[in-house]
Amino acid sequence: GHSVEHTRGFCHAGSCSNENILLQRGRSTTALAPPVIDATETRRAQKIVQIPCTIRDFRHDHPDFYLPGEGPPGRSFGHVKGCVKQQLGPDRKPVFHENGTCFNSSASFAQWYNDAPGVNIHDNFTMEFLPNEFGGLTYDNPAFFPFDGKAWGSETFEHNYWFTMEMHVDFVYVPGSTFAFKGDDDVWVFVNGSLVMDLGGVHTPLDGAVSLDDLNLIAGEKATLDFFFAERQPVLSTFKIDMRLKLDDAPLPMPERTCMIWGDPHVNVFDSVDSDGDTINASVVNIYGHGDYWIVRSRAISIQGRYNATQWSIDGQSATRAIAIGGRFMRGHTLIIEAMDGQMTWDGGAILQDFPSSFEAEGIISASYHELEEPIDK
Repeated sequence: GHSVEHTRGFCHAGSCSNENILLQRGRSTTALAPPVIDATETRRAQKIVQIPCTIRDFRHDHPDFYLPGEGPPGRSFGHVKGCVKQQLGPDRKPVFHENGTCFNSSASFAQWYNDAPGVNIHDNFTMEFLPNEFGGLTYDNPAFFPFDGKAWGSETFEHNYWFTMEMHVDFVYVPGSTFAFKGDDDVWVFVNGSLVMDLGGVHTPLDGAVSLDDLNLIAGEKATLDFFFAERQPVLSTFKIDMRLKLDDAPLPMPERTCMIWGDPHVNVFDSVDSDGDTINASVVNIYGHGDYWIVRSRAISIQGRYNATQWSIDGQSATRAIAIGGRFMRGHTLIIEAMDGQMTWDGGAILQDFPSSFEAEGIISASYHELEEPIDK
């Protein structure tokens, strides 16, 4: 086991429990227990972009969907271009190319991206894109089966195959915009109604990419992107989109926020005051006792408070002795503010000792110790 030395209740050395790891002194949380930072979870905490999509489930006996060993009419599996026309139809859907050999007929293909009672089952699906290292957004799912456990069911297979998906987004074109896809089966991408990526056919995973700088778009003007996908055989369903687009309806970046913690937790409850609010007896409910309490506790940020009586406390009431701030966004560091003597520490080392003074940990926090023109709690 590990020994724990306590100084005035703070975990000072050795191993600290999760409940008190913020309220420690002398060493950073990184030194005590190096955090395992998952890059995907970090990006997820930063910003998720949700895009609504429409999916439709089909049965395997639909003339355009196949069992193992079957394939499109007149040919085997593989990448086939020219299955749809170069321009979207007036309904913003792909148009069957009469000379193609991808589908059974124009009537059967018309059911792919339109509701057909008894033929397909319509559902909604939200695609969650995460920020990627290239300044864009990524959705990556090597086992893309949004209909598993519902609609027509798996039909004796491991997953529910045989479905289509469509996604429509509006964006503002800026130079450097790109869109890329890798997966199977059919994929068609249209920008402003024109086909820019053609990965048609029943095939193994294929790559496709388009630079929107080559499409004669006007910077700053709105444009549309329409994405169509189909999974047509019970073998694989890989799906990955990388895009760098300024989405027209994406939420704006969250502005900086402030959190103000001030005052001592002097609380009276209904059983300890009279009708005028005056204290008449000690509460039987200890809302703020002495000790360490979580103020905020989440995967992104953790704030703990230490409350004890002081020489100025009345009847043993608690006063704020210290506030500790940590969490993922602090990247393993801990900031402690001790209210009684104004001392502040960063990973156990004193900061802001002079008046006035400032401290900054690049990309994490900036703090200043200075005089205000008027009190913040005026």
